[in-house]
Amino acid sequence: MFVSAILAAGGRGARLGAATPKQLLALGDCTILQRSFETLAFHHAVDEIVVALPADLAAAPPQFLALRAKPVRVVSGGARRQDSVANAFARISPLAEIVVIHDAARPFASAALFTSVIEAADASGAAIAAVAASDTVKEADEHDGLLHIVRTLPRERIYLAQTPQAFQRQILADAIAAGAGASHSRHATDEATLAEEIGHRVRLVEGERWNMKITTEADLAAARALVGVSRP
Repeated sequence: MFVSAILAAGGRGARLGAATPKQLLALGDCTILQRSFETLAFHHAVDEIVVALPADLAAAPPQFLALRAKPVRVVSGGARRQDSVANAFARISPLAEIVVIHDAARPFASAALFTSVIEAADASGAAIAAVAASDTVKEADEHDGLLHIVRTLPRERIYLAQTPQAFQRQILADAIAAGAGASHSRHATDEATLAEEIGHRVRLVEGERWNMKITTEADLAAARALVGVSRP
């Protein structure tokens, strides 16, 4: 089975408010991007990696992306997340059977989690990592500038999506086509959403609580606190 990995790092992390692109911020002795990349670079099941970066970084990528035992290609990201993934998908090998996608902003995903998601996609067509909600979940709307509860959702049916997410090649091709161009005005936050919308069943694989996404300054501070802490 030939597995291509797409590392989505095409944004600049505006919500973090840093002058440096988020993926190049330090996390311990390396950057956020490098920590995520190294997990894929040393994963036994991954045959190649395509990294989507902002155009200026793609033109002069970090040195650690070069000189690897497995093929690594760098592409320019797009305006939306699904555009960056589409640009990367266009560069994967024709041999690819499974494509696994990971957000570079989740630098703590374990190799074992990648293995589980890849194997589930191979068996079922599409799979994502997700964790069950542990808090009571409320749906809300805004009225007179204030948020009010609409209803309480059944917690046992609520899962919080993560990456990695993996797909059989044709299923991902279908999902990317569905999200391409101006005809799909909504920004899909993940490829599983696009796959669901066109009728594909997506399997859930138990995710990891420490597989956090770094989005805000508080997230970055928490991630830096986690570095060096051993995980089960």
